[in-house]
Amino acid sequence: NKNEVIIASAQNGSIIKNIPVAINPTSCVTHGNYTFVINVNGKAISKINLTTQTLEQSFTLNFFPGKLALSPDGNILYTYDQVTRDLVLINTLDGSIIKRVRNVITTIVLGEIRVDPNSGNVYLCDSKGRKVKITDPQGNSIQDYVTFSAGIEPIDIIFFGENSYVLAGNSVYKYDKTSTSLINTLTFSTGVKSLCIIPSGDIMYVTLATKVAIVDFNTLRVLKEIDLISTGINTIISNSKKF
Repeated sequence: NKNEVIIASAQNGSIIKNIPVAINPTSCVTHGNYTFVINVNGKAISKINLTTQTLEQSFTLNFFPGKLALSPDGNILYTYDQVTRDLVLINTLDGSIIKRVRNVITTIVLGEIRVDPNSGNVYLCDSKGRKVKITDPQGNSIQDYVTFSAGIEPIDIIFFGENSYVLAGNSVYKYDKTSTSLINTLTFSTGVKSLCIIPSGDIMYVTLATKVAIVDFNTLRVLKEIDLISTGINTIISNSKKF
């Protein structure tokens, strides 16, 4: 919502709590009892206590943040400064800036920041630079991870097992996570918006402009396509708990 976070039941969708936060909350990351919400135009990151379901802290920033990721231990938030295109590392305890890594993104912030839960390495989707970049958890060295041809812009990267899946243009690219060898490619007629792999690793859902493709995880064969009721649907989230 414009200036609140809604906690809803995963079982029936009923609203449990509305929590006021800074303006324009756009995405969140969770660790333990806390959820951190990025407020793009509010120059803030909101820290919500999930036990009490209250806003515990609001970290005021001196820049407009874009995208959000969290270290596996829950100690570091990663975001972009949308003006300078720096990678900014933030302490989750008090909101202080740990470090800035200068000008890591080309032209404009479009792609996501993702953290590999196993290694803790941070992956930066530099869409206009046509690259996915990688750095260690402390942001000490930025390296190119994969590079794409002209016109193909990576927007997201997902990790599962020993593989990484990069969303770029109309395709999902499957790589060996360590060697970056390309294993397979799944291509559609329209741009890929998001990817969700269910916890069992049997099926994945690929969200397109007007459809969701249900895909066999192992073969990358499309099993079914379902029309979306709205082009505003950007992603699907899998729940590990069955009701």
